[in-house]
Amino acid sequence: MNVRLLLILYWIGWIAVVVVIDPRAFVHGSMVLHAASAAQSPEYHSSQPAPSQSLLEQTTTPRSYSQPALPKPTHEQTTTQQASGQSHTFQQLTEAGKSGPVVGGPVELHEVAQQIVKSGWQLLNLSAQAVQLVLNAVPIDLERQPEPRARVYSLGSSEGRLHLPPVEYSLIVNMHNRYKRLVTVLASYLITARGSYELLAFCDGCNAKTLQRAEETFDTYLPIVWNGSATACSPEFLKKVAGHVKRGKSDQRFWKPVREMCFATCGDSFFRRCGSLRRVVLVDQPSAIFETASNNRGAVLAEGQFLIIMQDDWVMTQIGWNVHMSLPARLYDDVFGISGNCAHGWHDLPSTSVGRCADLERARPLDPRLVNKSGTFFVRPTGNRGPLLYNASKFRQMGYLNELHFLMDKDEHTLHALAVRSQGWVSGYVPLQMIVLGEAGRLDSDSVDFHQDNGFKTREAEKEYKQWRKDRGKTAKFRQPAKGSRGMPTDLGGERNLSIGWFSFDSCAT
Repeated sequence: MNVRLLLILYWIGWIAVVVVIDPRAFVHGSMVLHAASAAQSPEYHSSQPAPSQSLLEQTTTPRSYSQPALPKPTHEQTTTQQASGQSHTFQQLTEAGKSGPVVGGPVELHEVAQQIVKSGWQLLNLSAQAVQLVLNAVPIDLERQPEPRARVYSLGSSEGRLHLPPVEYSLIVNMHNRYKRLVTVLASYLITARGSYELLAFCDGCNAKTLQRAEETFDTYLPIVWNGSATACSPEFLKKVAGHVKRGKSDQRFWKPVREMCFATCGDSFFRRCGSLRRVVLVDQPSAIFETASNNRGAVLAEGQFLIIMQDDWVMTQIGWNVHMSLPARLYDDVFGISGNCAHGWHDLPSTSVGRCADLERARPLDPRLVNKSGTFFVRPTGNRGPLLYNASKFRQMGYLNELHFLMDKDEHTLHALAVRSQGWVSGYVPLQMIVLGEAGRLDSDSVDFHQDNGFKTREAEKEYKQWRKDRGKTAKFRQPAKGSRGMPTDLGGERNLSIGWFSFDSCAT
């Protein structure tokens, strides 16, 4: 009798301990699973934010440049899944085989979603900040350039993230009416990026369908990226999400884990565990200000040590591509712009082209000769967008992109050439594996939406705006950054070794 009583008391005691540790574990019968999920995610235990706290005040380290004074919204402390769409979204993921053994069941994703805070839409004072920071900025005219609004996605409160290291990579993507495959593009960024990063998604003159699709992407994939799973961002999951893309389905070289590309020393977790995403900022610019000014606005908001200008028609398939791209800037103090697309000469700075510089090359996986030289930085006068990495301090020292004289195109080349002449800095190319969505304007949206709908009330209003920008560029004097002490570079057209610096920082950190 005494033995039986002791056994009963023993089991009652264990049940009491379980309830004290985690009542939810007792209710669901899954204390071990819950504890394992929490242990995988250092941010899981972040305290819930108070309703009056601003999500837009995210900076954790002092910065030497003037940062935009972002508004203090009275944000909604909600999950990213609204009641009307949450179960449908997770049901779709489950049916598609994108949860379950890869990222955990829907219950786990819902628990993570409960930790995600999505702010309400708030107007930004970006025009004034741009005029203050950009050397050749478009003057303020709110009638022609209405202020954008933004919302911020984050995991837990800003106080709960103060112990985290600062953001290393700011991914800046300019989006415009590519709603059909925008989910695939944005999801590929979230699944493949590594290290500490943020995503600044600038919807420039987007229609309602594109903006809605961007929000659906974040509502669906942020719980996956933030759930702390050891396999949530694996190559297998990436292929499930983006493997249907044209040209990627038939050629397995797009999806091969690129361990030979400077990542031979990284363990398996680097290729399977998600990077440390700090926040997502979704910006809605009602009428287009076009690519150059949009990229500058993203850079004004950015907090990272490195700025990476992206485009909305590239699907990233190389795990850790952003870390790989940062190697030249980490190793060599005279490196300015690093392209993962193409690099070449410019006017009176001639050089050979390297990378995906021809349309035919963009349709194929990376040339095997370039795959074998992935530990090489090809030094050139300039390189193309998509993706294009800058050391943030150098980019600001150069005065940002010249939005006063450019709407889009060739603005990066002018900036790079200026960096060569005024600072003695070089740009160039690092080989990356990715998929280019060919003819994206026709395949990813209605042709009318893509070519004609730029957010203006009428076509005449758009013509007037473009003419106004053109007139400002004609009358305003071009301003240049202060000249540096370094002479002209001597190895334009050459190559530099990257493998020697792979151990100079924690390159395998996720």
